[in-house]
Amino acid sequence: MRAFPIRESGVTLGGRMLVLRDISRQRLAEEALHQAYLQLKTRIDEIETLQDTLREQALHDPLTGLYNRRYLEETLGREISRAGREQRSLTFALIDLDNFKSINDRFGHIIGDTVLCALADLLRAHCRQADIVCRLGGEEFIVVLPSADQRNGWMRMELLRQRFSELQFQAEEQRFQTSFSCGIACFPQDGNNFARLYQLADMALYQAKAKGKNQVLLHAPTPAVAEDSSPTENSPHTPTQNAGSE
Repeated sequence: MRAFPIRESGVTLGGRMLVLRDISRQRLAEEALHQAYLQLKTRIDEIETLQDTLREQALHDPLTGLYNRRYLEETLGREISRAGREQRSLTFALIDLDNFKSINDRFGHIIGDTVLCALADLLRAHCRQADIVCRLGGEEFIVVLPSADQRNGWMRMELLRQRFSELQFQAEEQRFQTSFSCGIACFPQDGNNFARLYQLADMALYQAKAKGKNQVLLHAPTPAVAEDSSPTENSPHTPTQNAGSE
């Protein structure tokens, strides 16, 4: 509503003219548009949240919650580039559970999944925030240790091997232990990309399996590491058999 004074020849006569305009439809349309905007914004937020969730699911192993191979391939290149710029080493450790098929055959896949999750929990608990821990599938895991050279990488993985071999598992009324073997390759001396590091770590893992399992082996270890570690019981060149292993 708008009010105008009534004038004649510049003289205000004292009356007023009222102009009324019904804007109900306009207000309803504006309100409907605002509600549509709010609904659309809510829907967009839901879609973005869903996309984030789906991306996280796509990058994680559903059983253990660890990162998967896709995440590793996306991030390892950046880690290698950073290590190269900063002239730092990087350890690439490939882990494989020993006698895992026998565990599934004897105790069932539920117990097998329990063993996988126990290893995942151990790796997660004892790795740094900067480390990358992934499950590739089956009983195979990869740990990437930025700023870790051959010696440091081997010592850290050997500690994890020892702690895992001490874990006790329960299957009905039977208790058992198991172990893992690990092969290590390092940037830059062994390779500068995922394919090469994986290949050489896999070769070291194969040697660890052939030499008795339940041990950590370096690919082409440096003389300093070989000399320093060879006399010990848990040397990367001395197979140790876990009492619970088959």
